[in-house]
Amino acid sequence: MRQWLHFLALPLAAIGPEAWLHDTARAAATVAPGLALAALLLGAAYGWNACADAATDACTQKNPLAGNAVPYSAWAWSTGAAAAALVLALGRGPWVAAATATSLGASWGYSLGPRWKARPGVGLLANCMIFIPILFVAGTWSPARMGMFAFLLGALLLQNQLLHECEDRREDAAAGDHTTAQWLGGRAARAAVGALGVAAALGVVGMAGVGGAARGAGLAGGSSAIVAVALLGCTAWSLCTPTASIARARHRRVAFLCGVLAYGLGA
Repeated sequence: MRQWLHFLALPLAAIGPEAWLHDTARAAATVAPGLALAALLLGAAYGWNACADAATDACTQKNPLAGNAVPYSAWAWSTGAAAAALVLALGRGPWVAAATATSLGASWGYSLGPRWKARPGVGLLANCMIFIPILFVAGTWSPARMGMFAFLLGALLLQNQLLHECEDRREDAAAGDHTTAQWLGGRAARAAVGALGVAAALGVVGMAGVGGAARGAGLAGGSSAIVAVALLGCTAWSLCTPTASIARARHRRVAFLCGVLAYGLGA
């Protein structure tokens, strides 16, 4: 659970921070079903991935099933979480059901079935499609606001996934997986992380400048510049170490702070 706890905050993006100040009880009631759905979706995604990679993963801190036979209960819990998510989503309307089905489909395809994580480029996109739909499972959102957060989350996910693949290059090779980081090579993959950071920062400022999603989320002018600088800082801090595992851990922590900052400024 500690591996995905930070992603549990994604449905909170559906409402602005001002909603919590205006009516805390109503805000909590609005996002509570989304938080429950997010927990089920994340449990299914991480559970399936842990089961699928148990034979080739070497680190038990990353995967508690690493090096062990996968118990039936692990598959049952993961699949049960997916089924519960679908049942809960069906009662929340077609948009929530579609977001839930998209996330679950991407989770299954990423780790099992076609195992998209083993294909350059495809794995990066599938990883984004696991998490971005979780932004929408609260069932209420502003299109401009959520477009902005989807853009930010997508950029940070692409960065983190590339760092993840750099960290796991040996394990992925042992499993016969050919990831984007393997295809690019370690140096080029890290360069791509840097380029994504610059592109994300420019995108945030550009959206505010043309009155698009950033302005709709309240990130106009100085606020968008602050978020852009935070994105550049997150990228630089992650890449200033040659150790892939440290780079990814740094990115995960600072990316979360970037999201909190963007949420707080998007009042």
